[in-house]
Amino acid sequence: MNPHDPRPRLRLRTVDDALGLIPHLLGFHPQDSLVVLVVDAGVVAVTARVDLADTSAPDGAEAVLARIWRRFPAADAWFVAYTTDRELGWSVLERCDAFLGGGACRRLTLVDRDTWYADRPGGPHGRHDPTSSPMAAEATVHGLVARPSRADLAALLDGPPAAELAGLGDLAERAGAELSGQRDTRWAGLMGQALREYRSRQRLTDEEAARFAILAAHPDARDVALLAMSRPDAAHHLELWRRVVNRTPPLHQGYALALLGMAAWITGEGALASICLERAEVLVPESYLVGILSHVTDAVVPPSVWDELRPGLLATARAPIRRAVLRPASPSGR
Repeated sequence: MNPHDPRPRLRLRTVDDALGLIPHLLGFHPQDSLVVLVVDAGVVAVTARVDLADTSAPDGAEAVLARIWRRFPAADAWFVAYTTDRELGWSVLERCDAFLGGGACRRLTLVDRDTWYADRPGGPHGRHDPTSSPMAAEATVHGLVARPSRADLAALLDGPPAAELAGLGDLAERAGAELSGQRDTRWAGLMGQALREYRSRQRLTDEEAARFAILAAHPDARDVALLAMSRPDAAHHLELWRRVVNRTPPLHQGYALALLGMAAWITGEGALASICLERAEVLVPESYLVGILSHVTDAVVPPSVWDELRPGLLATARAPIRRAVLRPASPSGR
């Protein structure tokens, strides 16, 4: 086992195992979806999901599969269609089967409400109850959460209540005014210090959330926040930037959402990364970080690639950024 790979090891043996695990891999229970478990060298490398409606175009499903198999040309697959329209579901699954051609192993499964059907219309079938499967229980023990829907997952990124927006906007303005007088060379160090203080206390006041959001708008500080993320501790950064988004007005959420999306990708939370991307593209469409997040999402880049990219990016970063990332935390957190 790779000691830098935080993923739990779960063994899939049956249809019930796969269907019990899929919602925990996605973070929510899929509906009207095509889900692709990409199995590379015996390991689930990627779990991809696309709305079934988006596969209705002549090459809708094939375009998604082409991006995946460019990345994993020797992979096997488990294709699952979640739909009450069995004719549509089987047609999409048959196109997936045809796309792979010979040589690759694949399993086709259709889920219609509380029943699954395997391999072909009229093939083996069974009761679909993913919440009570042993695999779902095992995934829960490992800390994997399956929410009722994608909307419930997206709700994790909701900003402050409307009644609090004015007050939180004032905090952001004050943080911006305070930081505006700082020299460019200091922003990296300020982000590094803020990250160390958060790690030592594991709590975030509204004033600190505003300061993080303003800091993230500066390229050097944003690079520090990104390069501080390693796979073993990416969940810590995910929680930080989620809290920032939750307590920041929409005007200041864009860069925090981009950082949150990168932390989600690094931790393997692909669905959450996609939701962050959708929102960040509206707020800060020109950000280079949004471009990176878009690439790793669209190209189905596995989180393990970050282990290879991060050292090189850190080595070529400007000196203030490297110092801010590599400076160890003191016992006081300062």
